[in-house]
Amino acid sequence: MTPLEIGLIAVGIVLAFAGAALFKYTVTLVGFLSGAAAGYFIAGYLALEPLMLAGAALVAGIVGVFLAFSLITTVATIPGFLLGSYVAATTVGLSGSSLGVESVGITMFGGIVGAAAAGLLFKKVLPILMAFVGGHW
Repeated sequence: MTPLEIGLIAVGIVLAFAGAALFKYTVTLVGFLSGAAAGYFIAGYLALEPLMLAGAALVAGIVGVFLAFSLITTVATIPGFLLGSYVAATTVGLSGSSLGVESVGITMFGGIVGAAAAGLLFKKVLPILMAFVGGHW
């Protein structure tokens, strides 16, 4: 085996067993760094003291972490909404020629149920998905 193949196998094993935790740390790190950079950039126009710049970067970094996790959860619900609305539209026989209020309402309700299910299941499914990614490597 070459060193590259050994490295890929090692990365796969780590992802299979610790992928969900690494995913959370990655989201946290990206959110904090993005928020801190934005806070430092904006505070640079308002204050010249280093302590104020550091404080603004710290506060904005913490806000960035919360925004990153909110964004990840929101992005995870989009496929659930699409699948739920598709299943509901197929169930009621929605097509371009029959756009009644009832069928559109049922389709939207199906999308909302699908999005809620995807949001609730995201944390349960993430370790399984990361194990599959690790097993694939």
